[in-house]
Amino acid sequence: MKSGIYFNMPEDEYHAQEGLSSTGIKELLQSPVNFWFNSVYNPLYVPKKTNFLDDGKMFHCLYLEGEQVFNDRYIVIPEYCEMLGKSSKAYRNWLEFEAKGKLPISFDKYNKLITHAGYVNKWLAPHVFEGGYPEVSIFWEEDGIPCKCRIDYLRLSGFIDLKTFEKNNFKNIDEYVQDYIFKYAVYIQLRFYEKAIRFAIENKLPVFGTPEQKKFVSEIQGYNPGIFFIDRKIPNTRLRMFGECTELWQIADKRIQTAKDLFCKYRDMYGMKSAWLENSPPVTYNDLDFHQLYIEKCKEGDFEIEEDLY
Repeated sequence: MKSGIYFNMPEDEYHAQEGLSSTGIKELLQSPVNFWFNSVYNPLYVPKKTNFLDDGKMFHCLYLEGEQVFNDRYIVIPEYCEMLGKSSKAYRNWLEFEAKGKLPISFDKYNKLITHAGYVNKWLAPHVFEGGYPEVSIFWEEDGIPCKCRIDYLRLSGFIDLKTFEKNNFKNIDEYVQDYIFKYAVYIQLRFYEKAIRFAIENKLPVFGTPEQKKFVSEIQGYNPGIFFIDRKIPNTRLRMFGECTELWQIADKRIQTAKDLFCKYRDMYGMKSAWLENSPPVTYNDLDFHQLYIEKCKEGDFEIEEDLY
């Protein structure tokens, strides 16, 4: 894929492209083996499909692209098909001849989504996704490494990343979203996106889009990152912007650089078409090892790979 800023690129096309992404960075920090086997470089890799991800895609489509696009992409399953079930001939016929490529959704889920968005867009955060463009893909090469990212919502002053979640505990929601940022190392993603936009603008990468979109890019004045958290169960939201976070970005930069070094090391060792493998010698633990491991984990701030891409 040629370096540049791409508007209107289908999601599947973006994910099919090679390149180091923020998710790939977190995979590399776990293990280079994780990265290669869970990437498009692995010819046997098949992206996982779960209801969790499907729900996230629905929220992204509805909130970022609007109700009209949502209705163009999804179609409500008729009541008679719901009653007969998805294995019935009636459902298969409806899917083939009436749905015509649209994604099926139950009336109950459709109604809940539209109601949810109605509360948020009218009363809670009516102007978060205005004045910009959704799902903007950026491809670039840095330090000899092909990189890519997909911005949820690009604005003239920066960008907003949409995170949907289901809070299943009694922790205060403000504490929950702050913990979420560190648990899933979201700060790495934000920093990587910010660096991508800055690189694209400062190096004047070509813009692939409409004349209006090209004009929009020429007027970008900032790279300020933010996260819009939405509870999928109820219309409860939190918008979190990031100001002077020098120490946080230094940690992110260090981890991004570590991942890039690992990428180059294993690429040079194995190439991109052969499996990346680690040879680890046997280790015998004792009590002091476990104590030290615990201390180091507390210092570093352990994190998990984010299961929900949305």
